[in-house]
Amino acid sequence: MQLFLYLMTTSISLMLIMENDATPLMSLLDGTFLDSYNYSTESREGRLSSYPLGNAKVWNTSNIKPTRLSKMFSREDQNEIKRKIIDKEEQIRIERLWDPILNQSYDFSSFKDYNNTSNIRPIRISKKLSRIDRENMQYKMADKKELTIDNLRSSTFNETYNSSILEGYNNGSQRYENKIEENELVYQNVSEVTQTTTSLKFDDLSETEADWFPLYNKSSTCDNSNISLPGITSSANSLQDTSARSSKIKVYPLKMKIFLRPELKFGQTYSIFTTIPSLGKENFVLRLTVDTNDYLIDEVVTAVDIAFSGWHKTSNLQSLLKKWGILNHRLSYNQCYYYRSTASFFNTKHKYVIGKISSMENRKKLLAKMVRSKIKVRKPRNVRCLPSLNLEFCKNPNEPVEVSPWGHLEFFATISEDCPTVDYERIYWNFYDITEKILMAQVKGSTGLVVKLLPYKLKFLFEPDPTKVFLLRGRIKLNDVITEARCYVTYKTPQVEPQIRGNEQRKVDVRHPVIIDGSLSKDRIKETESLDTKHFFWSCRSLDNPENKYCHKDMSEMPIIKLPANALKAGAVYDFSLTVISQIDHENRRTVTQKVKGVSAKTVTPQILCRRNCDLGVYAPVESVHLVPKCEDCRAKIKRYEWWVLVEGSKPYLETRHKYLILQNKEPIISIRLRLFLANRMSADAFYTLRRNDGPEKGACRISPSFGIESVTIFEIDCRGFESPYSPVTFRYKVPMGVVASNVPYMRFNLTFPATEKLSVSICDTIDMCVTRKLQVKVIPMRNYRSTHFTRRIMKSMASVPDSLVRGQWNRAYVKGLMATKWIRTTNDGRLVYSYFENVRARTGSQLEQITTLATHILTRLSPVDYRGATLMGDIFSQLCQIFEKIIKDREWLHRDAYFSLTAMHMFFMSVLGKKSEHHSKAMCKTYSPECLNLQKLDLVKNFTIEFDPLILLRINSWMISTWFLYKCVYFLGVLATHRHHPYDDALTVHKGGIAYQVNVTEVTRNAKGFTLATIDKIHVIEVSAELLHELKASLRHSSILFQTISQQNHHNIFWWYPEPLPSKTSVLIVHAYSPVEYFRSAQESELKHPLVYKTNITQFNEESSFTPWMANNSIENSSEVHIYSMMLGHKAMLGVRIVGCSEPMYIKMRMHRWPKLRELKQDACRVAPGMEGKRIWMANSCGRSQAFVAIQRKKRKLKWLVRNDDESDYKTRQLNYSILLEIYQCNFWKNLSLDPGWSEDYCTTTFEHSFGTSVQCTCYTLGTLSSRIFPISAELVVEYIPEPILFFTAIMLILFILLFMLLIIMLIMNMESLSAHRREQNVLQCQSAKTVVKNKAATISHGSEICLVIVTGGQEFAGTTSNIKFYFKSPNREQTTYKITQDPGHPKLLRNSTNMLMVPRGTIYIPTRLSLGIERNGRYPSWYCRTVTVVDLQLKVQQLFVVKSWIERGHTEFMRSKFFTAGSYSKSPKYTWCRRLKIRSEQLYVSWFMINPITGPWQSSVGGFTMNRFQRTSVWICQLAITVTVVCLYFGESTADVIQEEIRQNIQNYLKISAVAALAFYAFVIGLFIHLLFEVLILRWLWPQN
Repeated sequence: MQLFLYLMTTSISLMLIMENDATPLMSLLDGTFLDSYNYSTESREGRLSSYPLGNAKVWNTSNIKPTRLSKMFSREDQNEIKRKIIDKEEQIRIERLWDPILNQSYDFSSFKDYNNTSNIRPIRISKKLSRIDRENMQYKMADKKELTIDNLRSSTFNETYNSSILEGYNNGSQRYENKIEENELVYQNVSEVTQTTTSLKFDDLSETEADWFPLYNKSSTCDNSNISLPGITSSANSLQDTSARSSKIKVYPLKMKIFLRPELKFGQTYSIFTTIPSLGKENFVLRLTVDTNDYLIDEVVTAVDIAFSGWHKTSNLQSLLKKWGILNHRLSYNQCYYYRSTASFFNTKHKYVIGKISSMENRKKLLAKMVRSKIKVRKPRNVRCLPSLNLEFCKNPNEPVEVSPWGHLEFFATISEDCPTVDYERIYWNFYDITEKILMAQVKGSTGLVVKLLPYKLKFLFEPDPTKVFLLRGRIKLNDVITEARCYVTYKTPQVEPQIRGNEQRKVDVRHPVIIDGSLSKDRIKETESLDTKHFFWSCRSLDNPENKYCHKDMSEMPIIKLPANALKAGAVYDFSLTVISQIDHENRRTVTQKVKGVSAKTVTPQILCRRNCDLGVYAPVESVHLVPKCEDCRAKIKRYEWWVLVEGSKPYLETRHKYLILQNKEPIISIRLRLFLANRMSADAFYTLRRNDGPEKGACRISPSFGIESVTIFEIDCRGFESPYSPVTFRYKVPMGVVASNVPYMRFNLTFPATEKLSVSICDTIDMCVTRKLQVKVIPMRNYRSTHFTRRIMKSMASVPDSLVRGQWNRAYVKGLMATKWIRTTNDGRLVYSYFENVRARTGSQLEQITTLATHILTRLSPVDYRGATLMGDIFSQLCQIFEKIIKDREWLHRDAYFSLTAMHMFFMSVLGKKSEHHSKAMCKTYSPECLNLQKLDLVKNFTIEFDPLILLRINSWMISTWFLYKCVYFLGVLATHRHHPYDDALTVHKGGIAYQVNVTEVTRNAKGFTLATIDKIHVIEVSAELLHELKASLRHSSILFQTISQQNHHNIFWWYPEPLPSKTSVLIVHAYSPVEYFRSAQESELKHPLVYKTNITQFNEESSFTPWMANNSIENSSEVHIYSMMLGHKAMLGVRIVGCSEPMYIKMRMHRWPKLRELKQDACRVAPGMEGKRIWMANSCGRSQAFVAIQRKKRKLKWLVRNDDESDYKTRQLNYSILLEIYQCNFWKNLSLDPGWSEDYCTTTFEHSFGTSVQCTCYTLGTLSSRIFPISAELVVEYIPEPILFFTAIMLILFILLFMLLIIMLIMNMESLSAHRREQNVLQCQSAKTVVKNKAATISHGSEICLVIVTGGQEFAGTTSNIKFYFKSPNREQTTYKITQDPGHPKLLRNSTNMLMVPRGTIYIPTRLSLGIERNGRYPSWYCRTVTVVDLQLKVQQLFVVKSWIERGHTEFMRSKFFTAGSYSKSPKYTWCRRLKIRSEQLYVSWFMINPITGPWQSSVGGFTMNRFQRTSVWICQLAITVTVVCLYFGESTADVIQEEIRQNIQNYLKISAVAALAFYAFVIGLFIHLLFEVLILRWLWPQN
């Protein structure tokens, strides 16, 4: 039977071969049978046809002739075969329709979503060029650059561009009259087209396609479904048409052959020759691949119409191949064109090298049959196994990964499991072209299995061609064998963002030149924008002024155009359009328009600038939009801002009047209008439009299989079809247990999962907008054995982890670690799980999140944590710190969910480690600590023993290390927060387990004010001053300051383990400050010049049972008994007395350095009454370590005659009972020192907020870990007594005052007559009696005293004189009159600072007159300083003032004239400056208190400045004596200098201390002399020197 079937098959095959001219046989020999193309499912142009079995015309008109084979089948069999073929091909067609890759249709003759630009053909290099050829052809490329630009602006482009403008002009010239109605600001176009437009359409904005690389990079090179059986033609009618003449054979214009060695060695480079007899007439592309679809050998773009096409011609192919070691004896031709390629094979599974030639215009159109050549790759000798380096999900050249300059990608390479062990040192990662001959970029910093591409960190040697595929190659020496991994990528340029200054609409003054500025356009190719990477094309159109020569298409190619004055017409509207095209990728283009209205008035151009979440004109609804205004030509001050917002379907509303706009919205389209009001009564508007970014779309995710076992089953997640104009797209996979993988750049990915039923896939674009897809999957846990040996389970499940980590299978190892955490029972189990990961050199943000997740599950199993667990967590935190430092240095981007997840997990760490989980013995006292001295004193009263734990040092060190590295991780978390939080955003808050975490961001402007920040647990209130904000702005070099605040309650903080000799309560506050560009790296950098002030609420500390043993309880019998508590107080500490209770009112006085005095107890003490329990009295120590005292005294009883007898007896028997608690309040800073860590008194001072004592206020000059600490303090009690008041001493004082009063009455009676005769008038100057005057003999003596002379002597030293003085008066036309004052040298009249009045006869003196002074030098003081002389005519009631102000030393002076006199209506008086008036007043008020002058000689009085008489001087003496006695009595009265102790109470004597009184008098005399010297030398000589 088998023989019969064999013969039948052979005979049928021979018949088919003979009928088809033996063509299938030849195809079997050369392998071209694989090129049997069946066009039954595709049209002639390569598109899907509506007919399942080929062209409808051929199907209906073909003449079907039965063949021999068809006659062997019945009609039913033929129908069955036909039906099966139709069903199969229909199924293939449906699959091609479903496939998002195969179903893509690329039409290079048009560009989708750019309806306002022309259909420009993509520009590409039309031939294959080597490095030398590139250098030779550079001048040709330079010559063609202008031609390229001309092609971009060809007539076709202009026509299409103009037509698009005409079609979209309704949208380009639209108005806001139905949205924001302001007549003076709305541009009204008079054209009919624009009159019908009432709303803004946002769909007209051009967009860039998500993928623009060539089609051949996404289509399959070999389609096995099109392979035909031998003897069956490719026509759909071949089963019914047996005639060879009727069957149509595909004829290709080119015939291709491939020649290379069939036997290849692993890793060596070989030449591959591709030959064709002729180049043909159509440009084509040669593509060489392998059958495993993981190696693109070469891709040659050939242009046949140029001189050098890249192909060489030979007439002896046989010898050429022989020269390169290729032997082939069956050549179809010996003269041909050939192209030599090189290839290196690093995969022994390669079987064929496949070549395909397709049209350059249509890659689906084949110009030659697809040819394949069989090869065999042999592994090197003496190599037992051959491991390979793989990039599994990007090795297919038909599915390249997009690489963008602003993208963030992570590639995880793996090593195959072909060898049991692997050995390698480093991997060299670089970007090459397809031939691997041209180095394009070097990947720096990546030498392991992980490649991290960060934004703008990859520096290309030259810009890649976005239309071509290149590769990321990793070369490694693996087990002494060099191998490579290839990852095929394409270059995706960021979408261009054209911008015109002034935004969408503006008004311009046509009387002045108009500037249209597009230089703000961005392409984001490089980190710094450059105009050299962009093409600019300007056009203009106006329906109001179509003939304007300055408004036309193709206006300019410059970024800025300037129109002359009067170029535009007033009242006309012009639509200026700017098209920006990337010079690197000509398909990356976009057009914006600006509507300009001409006016004949002064205008300004405001600009709305994007600060955050508004790039490219789109916004993410998950974050707020931040816009700011800018007006460069606003000369006047802007007085007010108005931000109006309009969404579709609603009316415009006023959002804010602030200078900035913070907008949180979810509408698809948002129209924003800014109106500025200037001080010169001008106003201007700017318009801005935002579209919502909905993230990647059009895709779907599937997982296969849907059921599996944790950490064993490999699941494939396929998320193809997601498109975004902001590519590349990344993926993140998360289960309820934690993240599994993040920042994955592949659409298809393989993973293992822990036990779960849900999978969340987050798909994100480059501008951080993500969409989430939920997948259902059933992952069951591994079989739970009944054995209780959890350690064995962990070791068994983690056995393969080391090998997985070595081979780069990071995710699998990580999932196994998550799975093993459920078996952790002890710290050793946790140490065992983590030991597999502790040596991993993680360096990406995704690995940071994964290790943190693993640490979270380990810590959950170890709670409550002992010191062994703290040691383990310290090791984990240390590793996390290293990863943090790496990603911060690289400024790596973190997924939004990753950042929030890290924040929550670190707060969980602080919450768990902040709980007191074990008890330590009390710490030993430090010899320099004030508490130690207090404890030593306390030992005298009671025994104070400390139990020492031998493990205390080990425990403390474990907790200290864990706390320190956790603190560092949290600090680095704040650095990452600067990229997620921005000014004016809502604060991030996390309140978990007593830990309150919050992030606040503020912007420091020029007029910034301080603010108050309250923690969410209501424990701390932080005050940040404006000076501190400006200091941080200068230190951190940015205006945006982020504050990271962590508040930890006294019963829940991470420093609970810190040992102290006394029970204490510590409330921790951690404050850090960052900016987006800088952060403090050391404690020295965190020091501040302006303090940070925070207040801690301590009301909850009142009920602490641990403080009760330290309470002071005592009783006081009477008011003379004083209890004094003494203790040592540390530097900058605050001592507080908490009132626990008291039975009667009492006084409490606190003092530093010495005991309080009785006067202080009476005047400055705090009165405490019953019912004031919980109140505090505090005192701060601003000095170094000092002794403090607290005195308590009972309130005195009332006077005996005011108190009844029974109350008096009850008062004597009743005692004052009180209870107080002495506490120390300190504001400290944590110093993490290796030798002596702990709370430090540096940087901070302590005060209380208000009199109630409910908040401790700390002022610190540093940032970091701060605290408010309270602990009780021991004190030594001393009981002392004070003396009672002395009645005899009080009587002496009263008698003395009575005697002084009686003396004053006697003096008054004795001088009654002179007092009654003494009259003074304030307004009229009069003289009472004449002085002794000697008149010149030559003068005639007139009768009566009619002239009064008022002589004022100066106050300078030695201004008075004992000499005789002469006065010479000379009136106009009259004789001279002379007067002489004769003085007694023992009792002179002209003393310093004195005023003398003399009555003299008139003689010949009439005002105005002249004056001359003379002196006779006799006596002790021969010189005299005269200040003024006033001449008063008592009869005529006129006077004249001579301002002398000079020394009279010898002879006489010249006659002086004075204009200060009164005569008739003329009256003039001198005006003194403030300095002169101050000097005179100082001289008048000068009194030497204890000198003898007030009693024995004339002196100045307080009224009028006249000389005192004896009664006045006696009165002054009595008052001085009374005041002196009063001071002495008050000082030495019933209060003594110090309180006295009980044992010396009986030795106190009740008498006046005469020695003390004498000493006081002596001190007063010395002080008087000092004041006199100060006045004479400093005031009179230095301030007013003598002339």
